[in-house]
Amino acid sequence: MSRRDPTARLHSILERLPVPDTPPRSLNTGCGEFPEHDLLAALWHDWLHVGIDIERHNLPRPHPCIVFVQADSAALPFACGFSLIIIRHPDLDKYSERWQVVLRNASSYVVCGGVLLVTVYALYERDFAAQYITMQPLELNENALSAPDLTGHDRFVLAYVK
Repeated sequence: MSRRDPTARLHSILERLPVPDTPPRSLNTGCGEFPEHDLLAALWHDWLHVGIDIERHNLPRPHPCIVFVQADSAALPFACGFSLIIIRHPDLDKYSERWQVVLRNASSYVVCGGVLLVTVYALYERDFAAQYITMQPLELNENALSAPDLTGHDRFVLAYVK
């Protein structure tokens, strides 16, 4: 049996979000090796997509609109806002205090009308993340989304608008 595309569910989620096109910037915080970069570049090819992770990754720059920044997401080094911020699969068990700070601060980098998207594997992670976000929740029709893959990528989704 072949594995499903681990970004299929994310793709179906992103297509349904009311993301404004100004400013044309997205931020993927705690992105690891930034596996979402191809999907983001395909959906919004004229945007700047920034991936940030505390660990150093030697990533090729596959698209001119993709940038990787090695920095701590708990102290974001940006003086600009983003139309979309993605926090995908945060390691809440291992770094819960750090993610509390990231989740609290993320809304200050979302522009008016912009979206903060958090996806997690487990229900308790969804509940943990929700208590630190102060934006308005968005309802997504779960039936319209692709199913999570066999490893549970993006199983639970939290979406907020500013």
